[in-house]
Amino acid sequence: MTTSLSNHGRSAHPADGFDEDPYGGDNPCEARLRGLTRQQLADRLTWLSWWSPGAFQAVMDYMEFVDNLAADGDPVPDEAG
Repeated sequence: MTTSLSNHGRSAHPADGFDEDPYGGDNPCEARLRGLTRQQLADRLTWLSWWSPGAFQAVMDYMEFVDNLAADGDPVPDEAG
């Protein structure tokens, strides 16, 4: 497993075709994850599974649930409704 102390922030290059930054409303956690490679994300999940198996299981269960919703084509419930 590789260790990285870098903090991946927004790109220094603006996104072409957008009047404003489409990720401008991201919280700091979302911004940190956005620039990571697949291997870096896998390394972080491996560490989480070791450090906190319960949190890892909760994340994996939630992601499986979301993936199944997307695969079924079910619309996401309206938050306003």
